[in-house]
Amino acid sequence: MSHTLSIYLFIATGGAVGACLRFFCTGLVDSWFGKALPFGTLAVNIIGSFLLAVLYGFIERGELAEQPYRALIGVGMLGALTT
Repeated sequence: MSHTLSIYLFIATGGAVGACLRFFCTGLVDSWFGKALPFGTLAVNIIGSFLLAVLYGFIERGELAEQPYRALIGVGMLGALTT
């Protein structure tokens, strides 16, 4: 398998996980506060932005240097979570 294809698979896998997390978290927050205002969307965007900042901190310190994992978590999972 080529390196580019494996990166795409990591992104797709992370995207599937992130989309499921978004669906679950949005539904949970909406069940608490109702659907009059989009608090579920606000919550997942704040959580996703915070987690992306934490991920960036790990990358800057060199603790997460492998590109497939950055693609899986940053682009795939957190991208789908906050979209």
